[in-house]
Amino acid sequence: MGGYPTGGMPITLRSTDLAPVSPLTHTLMSNKRGFTDVDNMFPCLFPVVEVPDAQGQIIRRYHPVPPKTLREIKEAVAPYGPMATYTVSLLENLTGEALPPHDWGRLTKACLSGGDYLLWRADYEDRAYDKAQRNRIHRIPITVDMLIGKGQFEDLQAQIQLPEMAFGQINVIAVQAWKQLPSIGVKTEELAKIKQGPDEPYQDFVSRLLQAVSRLVQDGEASTLLVKQLAYENANPACQAVIQPWKKKGTLTDYIRLCADIGPAYQLGLAMAAAQAGMSVAAYVKQKFNNKGGQGPKCFKCGNSGHIARQCQSDGTEERKMPSDLSSTGRQPGRMSSL
Repeated sequence: MGGYPTGGMPITLRSTDLAPVSPLTHTLMSNKRGFTDVDNMFPCLFPVVEVPDAQGQIIRRYHPVPPKTLREIKEAVAPYGPMATYTVSLLENLTGEALPPHDWGRLTKACLSGGDYLLWRADYEDRAYDKAQRNRIHRIPITVDMLIGKGQFEDLQAQIQLPEMAFGQINVIAVQAWKQLPSIGVKTEELAKIKQGPDEPYQDFVSRLLQAVSRLVQDGEASTLLVKQLAYENANPACQAVIQPWKKKGTLTDYIRLCADIGPAYQLGLAMAAAQAGMSVAAYVKQKFNNKGGQGPKCFKCGNSGHIARQCQSDGTEERKMPSDLSSTGRQPGRMSSL
């Protein structure tokens, strides 16, 4: 960053009119120490803020981070993992606050597994030593003890008085260390649970998929491929029947258009056809398309196979053919709605 050769983000301490901390709270907070003796309780973070005392002098105190923010991080790590895009974005939201080393230690221990916490802590300390070395080269008075919370800065009250630039460097290396945690891959079991309901509009199902995948996969191309795959595999049998002939050459937008008008009437017709054949809906759909040899859905405009309505060259004067396999519903598997 400009003016900060060591890469630390500048932090501006916020001012607030909060009343001074009570003597009891002050004593309890003073007994907290650096990274040592962090417990397993859910952390209560207190970013440093500046408040006026009784004489009007500006002193530093803590201002609690909302518990909701902390719950969001912990709850994101559990299903999505620490390296998911959504999880990292929640963590980065905290970098605008002045968090001392003690608070980063408590947050990471509460939100990460035991092994990941140890990896984070080791990487954080390595980065702190490297940062302190660069600080010395550039004659920036931020030491490794300030960054780690050791020596004369082990006491939490001493950490509160750190220079503003130190908080910026602490935040940067804390997030960098988090981003170095091993990636164990996308938690696909969570995505496998996202299935289209029997009467759920297909576009709503795809919307849920897009939201979930965006929280897990950062790479845009990989995200698109994964959504397209799940948009077929996790769709209900009726939508799978419509999509199947276009699975390879169609786009996600094509899938949505193909399934836009599939509703309860179509579902009922498919269920009745499967029942008459003495088969489950899924088995009936699979057999139907296997027997057709992949000829594709019929055009809703002319009734012929091999294309869909928007590709139809018919002038509309031909007598429209009613599809034989689902004639009782008046619905066509390949019907494409206009958007």
